[in-house]
Amino acid sequence: MLMKKKYLLIFELFKMWTDEMVQFMIKERKDNNDYYHTLVEGGKRIFWEDIAMKINLKYKSRFIGSQVKEKFQGIIKDCHVSKTFNNIS
Repeated sequence: MLMKKKYLLIFELFKMWTDEMVQFMIKERKDNNDYYHTLVEGGKRIFWEDIAMKINLKYKSRFIGSQVKEKFQGIIKDCHVSKTFNNIS
């Protein structure tokens, strides 16, 4: 029983992104796109921290702003690579 609790605690600390979390993050970024582009670097950091806070409250996760930003940028990069690859084929 103790091992199970320990595993659950570790899982909660390193919670993986679910599809629902990713969709929520994309929607938050998309809905605030115009505002995001008015921000300077410090404001952008706070923007990502705010989205992380919303995700954490909604999904009981523990992401920080830089993780959310990195996840979003990875998705954008993957989309660009996919578009490029599809244009070549």
